[in-house]
Amino acid sequence: IGYIPGEIHMYDTLSGRDHLKFQASLQGGVDSKYVKKLAFRLQVDLNKPIKSLSHGNKQKIAIIAAFMHEPKLLILDEPTTGLDPLIQREFYDLVSEVNQAGSTFFISSHVLPEVERMCHRVGILKEGRLIVTEEIDTLKKRAVRSLEIQFAREVKTADLQGIKGVRELQVEGNIAHCRVEGSLDQLIKKISKYEVLNLITQEADLEQ
Repeated sequence: IGYIPGEIHMYDTLSGRDHLKFQASLQGGVDSKYVKKLAFRLQVDLNKPIKSLSHGNKQKIAIIAAFMHEPKLLILDEPTTGLDPLIQREFYDLVSEVNQAGSTFFISSHVLPEVERMCHRVGILKEGRLIVTEEIDTLKKRAVRSLEIQFAREVKTADLQGIKGVRELQVEGNIAHCRVEGSLDQLIKKISKYEVLNLITQEADLEQ
């Protein structure tokens, strides 16, 4: 089993390399070439002491520790925390490759785009209870997004009411804020009657 905890704790006096050697000894040894390959892909210097590393680089060490013994099951809690966008993309590629090679992942995340990128099926927990399991495509249809729409002229709240999926509608002058559950199709058709200067959408959060 490979595991990345939500809060990472390491021996600060060790280097990244020594930390991984210690972890490898608990697994009965690992392929050192694979460890070097992972470090190269994640762009982390294993010779630096743990105490000198940023949170993001500590996260990279934790990722290597979880993957280096090529486990068939990986449990990852918010695995991309602290990673910059380029390394996040590399991590997604790594997950895809390992998954295609036959490994199974359990990933904890509240960020829908990340879940969509890595997962096929989703379970949602609320207050410690599993309340629903869905295929990712089904979940996307139920996702809630926050939108800001800027019109060329002032609009009235009544002009935008009664649209399927739209809730928490607030209109001030030429700017409207709302939340939309599921498809944006009906909203887009409605606002297409007006001159729209800008539309900003915030990706859905699984906590919603």
